[in-house]
Amino acid sequence: MYNMLRIKENRDNSRCHQQVRNASGTTLRTIAMSVLLAVATTSAAQSTGNRHVRKPKAAATATTQTYTYTGPRIQIGHHPYRCSLVGTVKGMTGEGFQGMAVHGNYVVSLQNSGICNISTYDGNTLKQLTTYKLASNNRVNHSNVAAFGTEKADAADPMPVLYVSQAAREPYNGRKDVCFVERLGMDKSTTVQTIYLDDADKIFGYALQWTVDRFNNLLIGYGNTVNNDAPDNRHAVIIFRLPKLSEGRDVTLRREQAIDFFYIEDSHNVNLNPLIGQGLCVSNDRLFMPTGFGTAERPSIMYVVGLTTHRLENAIDMTRSTKNELEDCDVYNDEYILLQTVKGDIYRVEFQ
Repeated sequence: MYNMLRIKENRDNSRCHQQVRNASGTTLRTIAMSVLLAVATTSAAQSTGNRHVRKPKAAATATTQTYTYTGPRIQIGHHPYRCSLVGTVKGMTGEGFQGMAVHGNYVVSLQNSGICNISTYDGNTLKQLTTYKLASNNRVNHSNVAAFGTEKADAADPMPVLYVSQAAREPYNGRKDVCFVERLGMDKSTTVQTIYLDDADKIFGYALQWTVDRFNNLLIGYGNTVNNDAPDNRHAVIIFRLPKLSEGRDVTLRREQAIDFFYIEDSHNVNLNPLIGQGLCVSNDRLFMPTGFGTAERPSIMYVVGLTTHRLENAIDMTRSTKNELEDCDVYNDEYILLQTVKGDIYRVEFQ
């Protein structure tokens, strides 16, 4: 089974800038195949490092199906992945599901405008507990990505604070692509911090999203440089130290404070458009990025980017194993990924 654990041994934490190279245009399906071929050429000679391997576990449910993906293996092991629907969240009507985050047995599913649905999941059953509007609820809060941090606003809180990507076309109070830091309760939330990137160099277009690397205590931004359809659009990753709550209710980040910055296209001579940002999570120094609508024109693909290698490591077509537009994902119990769609469906995805 693919090992989701974050292991310290043999890490290369050096970060470097890379030069920009032009990428040629192509269709999304050709993109996936081109990426897989390009990655396969380099992956065969690369070591995966020393990682602890979990003992094989029984199948998740009787309805779990096994699929295959082409290209290099995520890690040494079997090539298939397993995918099963574990449940559907019932939120407020009229708003699509967007960001999702996992802490322990809590699953937080967000909807457009900042609607919070909290459920529990024990590895088998998804049980919804509550639905309410976040303190940051606003028509320009798309809530595109959600990620738990490493701090609690109060030691008695059931969960750490939640980082919510505004990621809307319109700015919030004059600032675009802010990250709301929410202290969650079971019936309401409090916005304890707002993070904003002062993008003086105009690196990002539409739209910058945020996630958290909890193991390394990092705040990671990802976005395109122009828009989803521009032929010269590229996709950039910027990494900061995760601001502490004690740094205040309003935090402004600047390019010169970044620990790392790179373009995903730097590692491949393919055009990744349209790679529409829909979700992010971090595990084992890898950025998992679900995208796509499950159609022939825009298939559902899980992109995997190495944060220390700066390489696009895989592009996994999940069109057959899932339905509807993919949104956000997170790791459950350091074992496998939970993946949310726009309809509130939650899938369990195990890379073997």
